[in-house]
Amino acid sequence: GTVEEWLTRSCSDDASVAQKATLYLDAVASGNTGNPAMVLLDLVLIMAHNKELCTHASRRICQNLTLKKQLLPNYAQMLSTTEKEHIQNALLDCLFIQPLSCVEDSTCFIMATIQVWLTVELPLSQLLVRIEKVFLPGASGQGRDNAIRLFAHLHKVPHAEWVNNKSFLQKINYSLVSYVRDTPHQDLEADGLLQLVRGAQELLVPSLKLGLSGQSYLELVEQVLVKASSAEAAALQQADAWLAVRNACITALCVLGDEKALKAIKNTNPAVLGSTSTLLLAYAASLDQSSALQVIEFWSCTAEDCDLASVIAFEPVIKQLFAFLLLDDDQSTKNDWTPKRASVTCLSIIAECSHLKHELVDQFIRENITTDDWRRQDAALLLCGVAVDHISTQSKTLALQVSLSCLTNNNDKLRDTAAWMLMKIHQASPDLMNISFMGSTVLNQVLAIIDTEPNSEALAKECQLVSALFETAAPENKQSLDPACEAMIKLLGRDDTYWDGVTAPLLSVQESIKILLDAYTCIPVSIIDQLLILVERTLATQSANKITKQRMQLSYLLKTCIDKQALSADIFARIYEVGKACFRLDPENALLLMSGIFSNTGVIQLGCLPEVYKTMIQPSLQGDNWEVFDTATILWGDMMRGLPRESTLTYAHEIMIDLLHSFQNPMVPIHSRTAILNCLCDSSLALHDQFSRYIPIVMALAHSYFRVQSKFIQSDLNLAYTSVWFELFTTLIYNALDSVLSRSLICPHIQWILGLIQKEAQSGFCRPDEFRRNIIGVLGDILKQFPE
Repeated sequence: GTVEEWLTRSCSDDASVAQKATLYLDAVASGNTGNPAMVLLDLVLIMAHNKELCTHASRRICQNLTLKKQLLPNYAQMLSTTEKEHIQNALLDCLFIQPLSCVEDSTCFIMATIQVWLTVELPLSQLLVRIEKVFLPGASGQGRDNAIRLFAHLHKVPHAEWVNNKSFLQKINYSLVSYVRDTPHQDLEADGLLQLVRGAQELLVPSLKLGLSGQSYLELVEQVLVKASSAEAAALQQADAWLAVRNACITALCVLGDEKALKAIKNTNPAVLGSTSTLLLAYAASLDQSSALQVIEFWSCTAEDCDLASVIAFEPVIKQLFAFLLLDDDQSTKNDWTPKRASVTCLSIIAECSHLKHELVDQFIRENITTDDWRRQDAALLLCGVAVDHISTQSKTLALQVSLSCLTNNNDKLRDTAAWMLMKIHQASPDLMNISFMGSTVLNQVLAIIDTEPNSEALAKECQLVSALFETAAPENKQSLDPACEAMIKLLGRDDTYWDGVTAPLLSVQESIKILLDAYTCIPVSIIDQLLILVERTLATQSANKITKQRMQLSYLLKTCIDKQALSADIFARIYEVGKACFRLDPENALLLMSGIFSNTGVIQLGCLPEVYKTMIQPSLQGDNWEVFDTATILWGDMMRGLPRESTLTYAHEIMIDLLHSFQNPMVPIHSRTAILNCLCDSSLALHDQFSRYIPIVMALAHSYFRVQSKFIQSDLNLAYTSVWFELFTTLIYNALDSVLSRSLICPHIQWILGLIQKEAQSGFCRPDEFRRNIIGVLGDILKQFPE
């Protein structure tokens, strides 16, 4: 039977029960029984009414790790019949009588014990009082490590009582400061201090919300950091454990720069941030990469608040960031976030808030930019780029000259930085880089090297620089546009291995070419032919990898050519064939290219409408790729406007059915609904009286939308969508002029439309120009068509 039954049968009174229970408990604790887990529950329940026996049991249990693990999951149930005072004493014994560092999983044990404490509704304040007692002056050191571990876990307790205990948080912080400061290294435990710092970090924001200044938190972390960084700690065993404590302290200090903490400290005691910055500076030079990144992030966050300039000394911070700029990050990839790159970002933030003194910047640039060490040159150019508005013209000119020479350097990173630096100078001082002055030298230098540039990242920046020079050039200074454009288009023909599977540089080069094409008044046929040859060669590879797909975006460059040049029929025919072939790899851009073709009336003779409709438009409108769907509606709208009505009428009704069917699909996103409405506007204008058959269903959809969106006036998300509805109303009313049927179908809705406009007029909300124009257009057409 159970232990209780056995004890009851074999013992005559409570005293003998207690005696035998004690003997049995000792046997369990010493491991002399087969399965102690089976008997603990009954055993403790029997002893629960006896304070002495309960205390004895708790002591025996907490001295045995096996019993601790087996006891805790059911502790609340075991002690449910015991007086709360007995339970409280038993739990305090569990938490303080033996060092918790000896427990295999002290965190789990602490949380389980506290959970029992709360389950039986003991006041948490009693636990806080016990923690405080062990840190009182003159108190015994026994239990302090346990108290530290308990304090470190308080933030995990699902209870609000301690959160509002400002007095406890303030006293315990200062008690811990004294304890860490006055206790010799050999008496401190690295793992306990690690938990202490992390626990204090978790308690920081709650304590700031209570009005604490953060000063005691700073002092506590500083004392732990001093201990962990001292020679004594380095001489002790477990050096890695002390290093972990040191890194945790750096993290805890940097947390003061987080948004929530920063806001609270700024309003109570901003001087804490200045002290924190000074403390971080003392350790910054010796930190590992992860900790250094946290320190730089702290400075970035505090620098963003320009009001903190009075409490943080930014000059020594800037000098330390200069030191980070000189760090070697040769082994890093372009995606790695290193202290050097973080420092560039931080310095740019400091510069924006005018904390960056140009004397410091000029001095660093002069000392490093002309050396033979490429890393120091790179650092100087990076600094010049982020502080380009805060340096002298002399430094800018020097940086420009050095950047030009660095474009031919063998180091990929330095060339990349040099091209970026030239872009920054061009943006900040366009007069200095005017294409008719220094810019022509830069242009010739870049065009001379891009054909042999081995690094795609550097190439992308060099091409951006070329396009930027032409973007701001006067028309009379664009004589070099043809060779620049031809050279950059040639780059796109490099094989896939050059781009190394990375599409960003390829897209950047394409965008730079687009800027050059836009700079033309009339694009030469030779440029268009070069683009066509490149696209045709790409299509011939029959490849579907991501580089090939990105090359297909060349089709939007061809569309720019169509818009800028009246092309011959054979060139249009080649573009049309390219568009068809592109549809397989990149349907969205292929449709845009077709849109360019059909918006040009010179291609009507191609007679390709049936093929385009069947192979491109119809599949796109019936699919579920909504970006492609939107583009197909644009193409159809261009066709409706650019081609004679009789040529599109054959397909118009089929497309109207597809559009209206899609419009009623709840899965269609709002941007596609807007595209459908735009296409309906084009169809209405092109079809005139033939559109009348669709007026009833279109107006039914309109009533449904405005009924559901009764508060559409306040919805920014639906502004564009709502605006297009009014545009559609305009086209329907306009058609009423030529069609009696259309007039009769739209007439019953005029009062309703006027009611919508009246609601909008009375809303008092500011609307975009296009929105207001559409509403005024509706009113104007109503006055013309329905003066009554």
